[in-house]
Amino acid sequence: MPEEPPSEHVAAILRERVYGSITFLSTLLVLTSSLDETGSRWSPAIDLAVTAAGLWAASVFAEYFAMVATRDADDDDAAGYRMHLRATAQILEAAVLPLLLLVAGGLGLLPVRTAAWIGIWVLVVSMALIALLAVRRTGLPWWKRLVLILALVVLALLVVGLKSIDH
Repeated sequence: MPEEPPSEHVAAILRERVYGSITFLSTLLVLTSSLDETGSRWSPAIDLAVTAAGLWAASVFAEYFAMVATRDADDDDAAGYRMHLRATAQILEAAVLPLLLLVAGGLGLLPVRTAAWIGIWVLVVSMALIALLAVRRTGLPWWKRLVLILALVVLALLVVGLKSIDH
């Protein structure tokens, strides 16, 4: 049986996945409000890819900067850097399915607006699954686990609702 990763690593993975999912959910909602038939079918895919790359790069840089600022300058924590790179990969992984959907829209396999909305709901469902995975091994009673899962789903739906009203 494989060894369980340290809890701080699991926490970092979950944190980065939730940050990425909420960011991409918000990005897709903004994109749906500005889609029109005269624009490029590829613009939404490019926007999401740039957002994902920027968020990932910012996370990697922020963690590196924090590590440098809190450690001896000569301390080489390669294992810590690798752990953070694995955690920040969750940002990119959160973007994969919505990005593939937008690429399908860019290729004309489905309407871009439809691709974006499917991507939005994929992110909402993935956040529910993330919450489920996060609480499954806790010692919390079932109803508290359910409350935590629902809280993350409600947060995702709140983002959808607020962005829909705003745009």
